[in-house]
Amino acid sequence: MPARFALVALALTLAACTVIPEEERALLSGDIDCDSAEQDIAALDAARPTDARKARVLASSLGAGGLAVMVARSDVEDRREILSGRYGDQIDARIALVRETCEV
Repeated sequence: MPARFALVALALTLAACTVIPEEERALLSGDIDCDSAEQDIAALDAARPTDARKARVLASSLGAGGLAVMVARSDVEDRREILSGRYGDQIDARIALVRETCEV
């Protein structure tokens, strides 16, 4: 019984964690507003995956509970983007575009 409880608790914890939050997605895809360019660049810098975040994504993907939640939530590609470094590359490209567009 304790093992089943631990598995359920893990699944609920993982389900509550969004791999790439919608706020971060909006930073990557919205229109560029030069009036808020500095704030947008700071927010993008803060969204860049750290080694600790990558470790959490990897750890939450391991095991049957993590795999089940990952598949059920359809966030496999988000995890792949973070762990491969593509998400960080997207953030870098967006920062460069904001800087170029707004001459920051």
